[in-house]
Amino acid sequence: MSAAQSRKEAAIASLSTSIPQIFNDAQKPNANHRKHAIAMRKIQELCALNSPIVAGKPHDIDPEGESTFNQAVIKNINKILQIRKGEPHADRITRFISTFLQYTQQIGSSFSLSLSLFFIIIKS
Repeated sequence: MSAAQSRKEAAIASLSTSIPQIFNDAQKPNANHRKHAIAMRKIQELCALNSPIVAGKPHDIDPEGESTFNQAVIKNINKILQIRKGEPHADRITRFISTFLQYTQQIGSSFSLSLSLFFIIIKS
């Protein structure tokens, strides 16, 4: 097993703690959403890519890893969306999700999470 594969497996195994921790930190009044968006993006890349990103080459995306990451993020979003609009914690998470989507778009992501999150936010 390669080192990249073991890092990927470790990232997937820790999703149940790492994603909720990022969401928890993003709810704080002094949260740096950009920093948390970058951290969540790194987790996304670890879970969804079979090999590191190489400029000019297509991404080698693992659909299972990407799906697992998406499910973990959506599970946490659904917990927050049950809170009434206007609650400071829910509003901060909404801003964090927006920051994450903007960051993902800036770096030119080919992952499907961005679209999934966009539609979930629009429906709410």
